[in-house]
Amino acid sequence: MEMQNPVNLFQCLDSMQSSVQTTMISEMQRAANVSLNPRGVAKGVAYCFSRWLPSVNWCVVKTGGSGPVTVFSGHRCAEKNKRAIRFVLSNLHRAPFVHDILDSAVIAVPLSCRGRTNAVLVGVERERETRISQVATLKINLLASLLEPASYALDNAVLLQRAVKLSETDGLTELYNSRYLVQRIQKEFKHALRMQQSLSLLFIDLDDFKEVNSRYGHMFGNRLIIEVVQIIRDRSTNNGISARFGGDEFVVLLADTDKETAFSIANSIKDAIGKRRFLSSEGFHCQLTASIGVASMSRTYENGNELLWAADSAMSLVKACGKNGVQFACQESEDVALSREEQTV
Repeated sequence: MEMQNPVNLFQCLDSMQSSVQTTMISEMQRAANVSLNPRGVAKGVAYCFSRWLPSVNWCVVKTGGSGPVTVFSGHRCAEKNKRAIRFVLSNLHRAPFVHDILDSAVIAVPLSCRGRTNAVLVGVERERETRISQVATLKINLLASLLEPASYALDNAVLLQRAVKLSETDGLTELYNSRYLVQRIQKEFKHALRMQQSLSLLFIDLDDFKEVNSRYGHMFGNRLIIEVVQIIRDRSTNNGISARFGGDEFVVLLADTDKETAFSIANSIKDAIGKRRFLSSEGFHCQLTASIGVASMSRTYENGNELLWAADSAMSLVKACGKNGVQFACQESEDVALSREEQTV
């Protein structure tokens, strides 16, 4: 059963009898369980309310955290109603509520379950005459009951997303882990082959990192690792996928990146690490260098594992030649390009 041509929110809520409510809850339950992704769940919620109550602009906004507002669904609505969303997020403890904000009124209903509020449904009236500020508290609670199935679906999706993230990321650096990396390399290799695009890979190893741990201890060694990771992130392109391969080994997978660009990125990372004085906030001013191997996709490699092995081998050659350098992987008749700097003691 659908509500035909609703005139405005006030009239729609007023017409919600028990039989209509049951149908709508059932429809919400189906829409919210279509996806196991939080954005997919939120999209189902926004779709239902936009169809039921078209006189209102709807969006689903993530709660908690810091930084920019994260919109799960309804980006156009959120962009047009930033002021209303900021008001809702700053007054979330009062939700559900309806409130007048200058020339419009806003409705906020949290998606809460198991003691957590993962998101809030925000509706902003399109026309002033809809008078949604006149909606009684009882009607607002009715909207909250309609959201109950979606609240559980969203919470399950968020928990699943967190579990997947934990299985794919390194706990210290929050980079991808080696397990995820190996799978992603294979995927990107096949994609590049199919689309006839470039694909490059950097294998980064910190020189003599064991001495850092021996001198400063593992706790400060971990802090140094985090500083190195920030350098790698800052100098990788938007196409870069960074992972911690081992204790002091990192891999950057560069989609749609040729070997010259990859070599330039590798040198940028190496130079930044060499110039940095690590642990300066702790009063140590530790110096460090890195050896980096670079491999780019060619007919030589049959799969992603071979690309990874080639970059690893190139890195080992840098180590053998004195460390603190960048090395292209040897490929058939291609010349070896080695960039190495003399270290000063």
